[in-house]
Amino acid sequence: MLPATSADAPAWASLNLAEDNLRRAVQQPHSPRRAPELSERMRSSLFAQDLTGRPVLEYPSRSRNVLLIVMEGVSSWMVTPAAMPHLVATAQEHLDYGRFVSLQRQSNRGLYALLCGDYGNFRGPEAKADILGAGGLDTTCLPAVLAGHGYRTALLLGTDAGYMQMDRFGHSAGFASVRGGPDLAGFGEVGEWGLDDGALLRATRSTIDGLDGSRAPWMVAVFTSGTHHPFHVPGHPGAGRQEALAYLDRSLREFLDGLGRDGLLDNTLVLITSDEASGGQGRGLERQLAINHAPLVVIPGGTRVPAPLQDGIFTQRDLALSICDYLGLGGQGFPGRSIFRSYPADRGVMFGNIYASRRFAYLPGGSLYERSAADGRWAAFQMPAGDLFAPPLRRLSPDPAVCAELDAAFAFNEKSLVDFEPEVLYRETEHRRSTGGWLLGDLRVVCRRGDRVHWRLTIEPSTPVSALLRVDLDESFKTGFSGDHLLRMHPLTPARVKGAPGSPLVLDYELVVTRDRQAVKSNLEVGPPECGPFVVKELLVERTRAAH
Repeated sequence: MLPATSADAPAWASLNLAEDNLRRAVQQPHSPRRAPELSERMRSSLFAQDLTGRPVLEYPSRSRNVLLIVMEGVSSWMVTPAAMPHLVATAQEHLDYGRFVSLQRQSNRGLYALLCGDYGNFRGPEAKADILGAGGLDTTCLPAVLAGHGYRTALLLGTDAGYMQMDRFGHSAGFASVRGGPDLAGFGEVGEWGLDDGALLRATRSTIDGLDGSRAPWMVAVFTSGTHHPFHVPGHPGAGRQEALAYLDRSLREFLDGLGRDGLLDNTLVLITSDEASGGQGRGLERQLAINHAPLVVIPGGTRVPAPLQDGIFTQRDLALSICDYLGLGGQGFPGRSIFRSYPADRGVMFGNIYASRRFAYLPGGSLYERSAADGRWAAFQMPAGDLFAPPLRRLSPDPAVCAELDAAFAFNEKSLVDFEPEVLYRETEHRRSTGGWLLGDLRVVCRRGDRVHWRLTIEPSTPVSALLRVDLDESFKTGFSGDHLLRMHPLTPARVKGAPGSPLVLDYELVVTRDRQAVKSNLEVGPPECGPFVVKELLVERTRAAH
């Protein structure tokens, strides 16, 4: 474990989540979820583990390093010879997955699915990544499993690690080290969303070099940010999406070429995908589905690849199982299918778009069910079997029995902090920060009427700083208190606090929830961005449950 004062490992006070996850990974296998009361066809299609397929390549005889590169918001339709020629060439030479499903919108939901082998929430505003970080999920994720088998682990983020609580989620998932853009500013340019992609990949190479010096294998995950609007290309203010994609593509080429020259690709499984797809092509349903069509390119550790393009539907939640399968660790209880196997039969998947309030279920044989918040009913379409990203063939009459089963499946998958009893939702202590930035980003919690949510922040600053806490009601829940709750602490110096140097900045705010199942969202930022070092003595978010 890293010391509590390390910027790579903030002390999570009494929670000790990373250590607990590692202990559970060593002592217990990942526990498969109990499937809901569904038909055998629905249960096996949506929730089961399936390793019956035929391997499409020779699995390694010894351990391989694992490198997961997650590109911010890159859709499959963006990866073209004109926009990203190097990634296209890499796909042609290695394993290319043309029907890879991004399960949900929002970065923390995508990373959760990729790393934890689980569907995210589809119906509510809370992210399972936050629920895992608060100790509310009995889920062991891939980094913890690999750490239990001797792997050294690290997560690098282009964004501030505090945004969407990525630092806390990363440690809860089992990463020993989590670093974000401000921690890596020495490698390049930090923009509105974080470190530029080329600099982040240089920081990743530095991290790999540090880990590769030991005899232990490593897993490194890196999440870029430059392809998120406003796009970030060094030296090109106002760059558009095409310039951002081209810069990311060049950066990937330089990074992978460097790994190849130094022989690191021969012993490393590289997976390149995205956290979520964005935008879309086509019209109507075809366009809606394109928003869940993500790229997946795999360089399988020096192994000869007999079939570059892989058919069949695979999803983000398949990667944890697939990596364990490839490394010879078995399934470890993760559900899904292995991307390194060929399956003769079609399979079903659930996915959605929280921004559009849509849920989808593709079922074997080509039937696609869609439910939107507009009318609350299921619609059904016939798709080409095994290809949910093709234009629909025709509209179908929804089967009431299937609709009922799908409602049960989505309800079973949903997890919420509203049923989570411990009061502490987030706690961080003795976290040393070199610059300003996010301490909480889009932390969402569903509460009952009468619940009290309390934010408390204590900072020891070395230069003038301000703290901004923004609390509002999630847009998908339009009941309860109206407007935003905004609290700003004016810029101050230690000398202005109680008139004595060394006095802390203290933010203390409480909100009483007025309606049942209100989704409270909060963002907390310390600035200005260029402010000097400070210590977060404590950041606490707690909920006091009302008596019912």
